[in-house]
Amino acid sequence: LQGQRLYTSVRLTGLLVGLFLLIMPFIFPAPEGLSDAGWKVMGVTGLMAVWWVTGPVNITVTALVPLVAFPFLGVADFKAAAAPYSHPTVYLFFGGFLIARALQRWNLHKRIALIIASSVGTRPDMLILGFMIAVAFLSMWVSNTATAVMMLPVAASVISYISGPDGDANPANNRIGTAMMLGIAYAASIGGIGTLVGTPPNAFMAAFLSAEPYNYEISFVGWMALAVPLVIIMLPLCWFILTHIMFRECLSPELRKSGAEGRKAVREALKELGPMKTAEWRVGGVFLFVALAWMFRPLLSSLPGLETINDSSIGVLGGLLMFLMPAGTLKDGLKVRLLSWEDAEKLPWGVLILFGGGLSMAALISQTGASDWIGSGLSSFETMPLLLMTLCITGTILLLTELTSNVTTTAALLPVIAALGTSAGIDPILLAVPAALAASCAFMLPVATPPNAVVFASGYITIPQMIKAGVLVNLVAIGVITLAAYFYLPVFF
Repeated sequence: LQGQRLYTSVRLTGLLVGLFLLIMPFIFPAPEGLSDAGWKVMGVTGLMAVWWVTGPVNITVTALVPLVAFPFLGVADFKAAAAPYSHPTVYLFFGGFLIARALQRWNLHKRIALIIASSVGTRPDMLILGFMIAVAFLSMWVSNTATAVMMLPVAASVISYISGPDGDANPANNRIGTAMMLGIAYAASIGGIGTLVGTPPNAFMAAFLSAEPYNYEISFVGWMALAVPLVIIMLPLCWFILTHIMFRECLSPELRKSGAEGRKAVREALKELGPMKTAEWRVGGVFLFVALAWMFRPLLSSLPGLETINDSSIGVLGGLLMFLMPAGTLKDGLKVRLLSWEDAEKLPWGVLILFGGGLSMAALISQTGASDWIGSGLSSFETMPLLLMTLCITGTILLLTELTSNVTTTAALLPVIAALGTSAGIDPILLAVPAALAASCAFMLPVATPPNAVVFASGYITIPQMIKAGVLVNLVAIGVITLAAYFYLPVFF
């Protein structure tokens, strides 16, 4: 486009600062206690962190830097630098993407959401709760963004029924609509933490901790046992804040009748989908098979001949079944499969590359001893009580994620946080898990998460409204995650 600048002042500054950090090891000697290789890795880490924050290039492009920088700097050959890009967790997410894409192609995700949303009471606050439960459940399996986009028009229809023909003509002043839209965005983020494939920081953290020197295996069902209770706690608290504190209009007795009309709108949307199609039944069958296989994978692994299966192989199997299984005959007589490669081309491939880049960076930080050096530099925090340390990490990560990508924040800071734990004699997993959870809980700004941006674009929300509600939900998230990490997490690890 004519007149479009390639680099804003912030991006140009970030580009130059990142390049300076990259060459800094060739200008200044390595700090005491850090090897030359570790010093070079810190230069690459600095470049990637600055570029991720300032965005001179797309974050996925930045994730390719280790493939070039590490071999050219002599700290690792290409094979070693590239190995993390094919980490099993990358394929776990890939399989999850394929399954989610099949759900979306045949609208099964919408049917599930509408069934849940239509099963609650007729009061406006209960309708909002129904939408939040539906969105949270789907966000455990389907992209948070796709879930929010799908539910937006249905929610708008419900809001119009509740407001009635004499309702406020300005959507920004429709406070019930504001509560509904914020509930959708917040539920998408909260629900995502429930599974390893629900949001990228979860999977990145599991992959990071599975490598040397930590060697933790966090299974799919193990993570659900830890995280789903947090979803169950945080979701009603978030709903209470929205409907009983911020937007008490949702409790108005006068609106109960219009709430019944809103429920009718949900059921009409469900009716428009028609009866369950053959393709939906088959997609649902594969989805159920994969979910059960993930949950009972430890039992499956104990069977003769199945000792080597893992969550990643189960996820990819689910994707392959979608490619192989026929969808039945469509109305126009066409016969297609549940998933085609044209559908797969629409997957967020950049997220998979982003995983690889972050894991490659983290692996070299550990292998060159840079993590030990980082930990020694944070020795002043070693005397801090674990509860206070967890609180500080959770709050810091959550606030950073309000302005930066959650997965880039996790990739950049998880090695530092793990090093801090090791230096302080604390099991790194006790700090890494709350950090990953906090990275997905940003509720204050439209730029914080894609669901926030999606609902903000609806016109029902102003930035001050999102900030006021988001501050309270952020405080709840910080408190729940901190207490869970301190009291509940040690039960699992």
